[in-house]
Amino acid sequence: MLCAINTGATLNERKYYTQGKQFIAKLQCPVIINGIPIDIVDQPDLQDRVVTFVFDYLGDSVRSDDMFWRKFNAASGRIFGALLDRLVGAMKSRRDCDGDNDLAAADLLGGWHPRFIDAVVWAEAACQRMDFKPGAYVQAHKDNKDIAFRVLAEAEPICFGIRKLMAIRDEWRGYPRELCAAITPYIDACPNEVWLARKLPMFIPILDRVYGIKVEMHRRLRQDDNRNGIIIGVGRGRYFPAPVETPGAAGTKSELKSNELAPKSSVGKKSFPRRL
Repeated sequence: MLCAINTGATLNERKYYTQGKQFIAKLQCPVIINGIPIDIVDQPDLQDRVVTFVFDYLGDSVRSDDMFWRKFNAASGRIFGALLDRLVGAMKSRRDCDGDNDLAAADLLGGWHPRFIDAVVWAEAACQRMDFKPGAYVQAHKDNKDIAFRVLAEAEPICFGIRKLMAIRDEWRGYPRELCAAITPYIDACPNEVWLARKLPMFIPILDRVYGIKVEMHRRLRQDDNRNGIIIGVGRGRYFPAPVETPGAAGTKSELKSNELAPKSSVGKKSFPRRL
């Protein structure tokens, strides 16, 4: 629902206490989600629509509201003027591209076409008018997404298990039940293949963007088998290579690799948390 509100949605329901009449609400607006956990947004489709800000711990350096508003009111005129200057600059950039955001993306974003490309074009154009180097906002936007997706990947058992599984191979083929059994040694538990088949599609973009792991679902692995198979491959973007032997290090290369990729011990295992 937050994704729909952010993009624009229409809600149709039967009007209460009436017969044959509809209540229609159409809305689109930005949303601020506030909270303490860094992974407060834990759904990949919503994470792809947000810009995440992580604030520093204030400790005992908190200042009074009175001081804050005094400083803000003193600077508000300059802040508002600067925003208007940048807005005019962004409008000029759009005019130079005849109001075509695809053309503006080719000019300002280097051909990059992210989700909410219109907002990214506006932000990059405004930043360039603020004397930032061309591409500064684009890089900051990409870095912000990478950090947020890495947080999700490191906290999600499916991503962790598949990363460990693919660290020692370039391809894996099989069915949900087999994948569940393959990643179970690396995580606390994989409830069942139905859970895996429903959960995995949400994290396919995460695995691709963070680890360079490509996942294809609903594929026929053999001509005589109509079951939905899974193909997992590793592209050139993989950045979690197996450990390499260093001069003077104790142990061999194969020993280091086996220690790094060893399945988790069964001692003290905890049951997999249920997500409500």
